[in-house]
Amino acid sequence: MRQYVARRLLLMIPTIFLISLLVFFLVRLIPGDTVMMLLENASLGEQDVQAYRAKLGLDRPVYVQYGTWISDVLRGDLGTSLWSRQPIVKEILQRLPVTAELGAVAMFFSLLIAVPIGVVSAIRQDTWTDYVSRSLAILGLAVPGFWLGTLVIVLPAIWFGWIPPIRYTGFADNPWRNVQQFLIPGFLLGLGLAAVVMRMTRSMMLEVLRQDYIRTAWSKGLRERGVVYRHALKNALIPVISILGVQIAVIAGGSVIFEQIFNLPGIGKFMYRAIQTRDYPVVQGVNLFLAAVIVWVNFLVDVTYAYLDPRIRFR
Repeated sequence: MRQYVARRLLLMIPTIFLISLLVFFLVRLIPGDTVMMLLENASLGEQDVQAYRAKLGLDRPVYVQYGTWISDVLRGDLGTSLWSRQPIVKEILQRLPVTAELGAVAMFFSLLIAVPIGVVSAIRQDTWTDYVSRSLAILGLAVPGFWLGTLVIVLPAIWFGWIPPIRYTGFADNPWRNVQQFLIPGFLLGLGLAAVVMRMTRSMMLEVLRQDYIRTAWSKGLRERGVVYRHALKNALIPVISILGVQIAVIAGGSVIFEQIFNLPGIGKFMYRAIQTRDYPVVQGVNLFLAAVIVWVNFLVDVTYAYLDPRIRFR
């Protein structure tokens, strides 16, 4: 087990390094000039613009800028926002609870929907229940989240004159209103996650139900509930755990959309505004932070998977 964990930790180093390269160089392909946007309302000449660019360090070669940035990152400094002039680490920590709460609500609804439907679909294979479940899963994968979020805002406003809460309220200020604000975006984000988890749960349940020890349990005359939940489901859910690590990346991407639609001041909305204003340090810092979180979560999921299934760590 120690060797397995050590190998996974070593693999994280080149992974995060490659992510930092992609984040740094791809962000500079975004059209637009951040300096011109910063000085849009200032009557400055070309010489003043170049002087400001030099002040920000944007006149240096790209590889020099990368070296400076990555050296600061290794010291725990993600840089400073070009617009707010606030440390990016501070900005991220202020917004992290919002994104984490949205992700937790989405994951809760995902598992609440996906696991029971996946189990029923497997034990009722090729029945109308199975067909309906699989159709809903495909629909959940096909329907864009931003479209659903927009409909939830627009249609109730047109038909009933009601819109979901879009003014953020902190949990400490009003716990119930805070929870209300996350229910709808969390549910919509969880629908997309549930489609993947449901299909995975169904596939693994079908595989486990064909095992010899399950046939032995049936032959002993055990009830269906005991066979399914005591013997089959416990083993079928082990591979599903690995899917949850991948879902963190989906949540990170979905948070950008749903935080913008429902006016949640999280990391996703922070990055969206940074892209609009070409705030390079923020886009770099937030992307690297989210990538590091995703890598660490997948590491923890792999270690948990290896602990639950000894075949993985002894390969």
